[in-house]
Amino acid sequence: METVLSRSQALLVLNALPHLGPITANRLLEACGGDPVAVLLADPAALRAVRGVGPVIADTLAAWKTHVDLAAEERGLRERGAAFLPAEDVSYPPLLREIHDPPIGLYCRGRFAPATTCVAIVGSRRTTQYGLATARRLGGELARRGFCVVSGLARGIDTAAHEGALEAGGRTAAVLGTGIDLVYPPENRALTERIAREGALLSEFRLGRPADRQSFAMRNRIVAGMSAAIVVVESDIDGGSMITARFAAEQGRVVLAVPGRIDQPTSAGCHQLIRDGAVLLTSVEDVVDELSYLSGLRPGRIPDNAARGVVRGEEVESCDTIFTAVGVEPTESAPAGAASHDDPRRIEHTPYDQGHPHDAGQPRADHDRRAEGRLVDTRHERDHEASQGEEHGPHAEHRRRHAPGHGQRDGSRDPGAGGALAPEASPAEATVLELFRGGAILATEDVALGLGWSAKRAMAVILRLELRGCLVKRTDGRHEEKSRGW
Repeated sequence: METVLSRSQALLVLNALPHLGPITANRLLEACGGDPVAVLLADPAALRAVRGVGPVIADTLAAWKTHVDLAAEERGLRERGAAFLPAEDVSYPPLLREIHDPPIGLYCRGRFAPATTCVAIVGSRRTTQYGLATARRLGGELARRGFCVVSGLARGIDTAAHEGALEAGGRTAAVLGTGIDLVYPPENRALTERIAREGALLSEFRLGRPADRQSFAMRNRIVAGMSAAIVVVESDIDGGSMITARFAAEQGRVVLAVPGRIDQPTSAGCHQLIRDGAVLLTSVEDVVDELSYLSGLRPGRIPDNAARGVVRGEEVESCDTIFTAVGVEPTESAPAGAASHDDPRRIEHTPYDQGHPHDAGQPRADHDRRAEGRLVDTRHERDHEASQGEEHGPHAEHRRRHAPGHGQRDGSRDPGAGGALAPEASPAEATVLELFRGGAILATEDVALGLGWSAKRAMAVILRLELRGCLVKRTDGRHEEKSRGW
């Protein structure tokens, strides 16, 4: 007798099948008009026409009943008071839908409030008392301000962040690297049960899936993807939290890092992130300021795949899309209320500066410094250039290059100058790459200062160029050109 599946059941089966990851699953859904039942009923030969689908996946889909016991899976969910949330469900984290490879569904135990802004707190398993105390305090303060604190329920920083949020009587969500019916690490069993009662446990993995290196990396992308901002408290240079921070930067999220002792290995990763342009965090106010929470603003939505004209799983969004996602205008025009380039005391505003009550009309004082809103005194530079003549000085070439009539202010240049760029290179990418021509070695802040951009915008473009293979990161955190071609 033919099994009749509902849409939700078909998505549950697709999510639980072996060999089928989220990117391929989403491609299959797109090929079948978004109908998961049609995917399971499709002819294997037709399925192999979908990019990434070979004989193994096609045969697995055709024989899905031998791989997934649907009745047992549904019974296990009922016994644990859990549910499967398809991506179109109203309780599915809204920001998570917009990433490059969203899960087609999540297992959820507890109650997740999708309307609540999420902030992730992540860090090392091998941490210090300073790191534990900082994570617990930040978790509590964010929860008291109405944020949902997201983390991965791992030992160390994750555990402290969850506990801080719960002790404050706030919301917290734990994203698991296992099936939702397993507890890892085992010493967090009591904490797991408390989060299930007072917050939410989330996982993209079927019941019974144990933890492994791949599952933790997949979990990290969900932690970053569902959050508006990510706070890294302590991490060594190769820690898993650095992967989460990289996911967050690629997804256009705000990345913040807590500084530590310079001789402490568990702070080396945070210091690297700060050098790369992450916001230096000293209190919860830095998170609130970055999100402009008090003025009611939220991070901009990442345009969906159709809007940005790419196929999910094939291309990442353009730099202009990343800028729009974090609230930065792709053009070089200054935000309202910002000082001009000719102002001797110039403020480089962050995208979230716009709309703050104290930002209207005048620059803030020296001591009111926001991360990414660096106050720059350029009078000595301007006076030095004036002494050398208008056509000389360290910034004369940059002034000529961006003057009206010499290319565009958004970074485009004459194709005949220095060789033409490939058509897929955005103007912003071309402008940044030009700074590295001739063997220049630059930090993120050097690029931001040289172009008059925020560090956040410079970091997004540098990351894009690094992904393209045009720039390479040195061991000191700075970048240099890897190849002259695109």
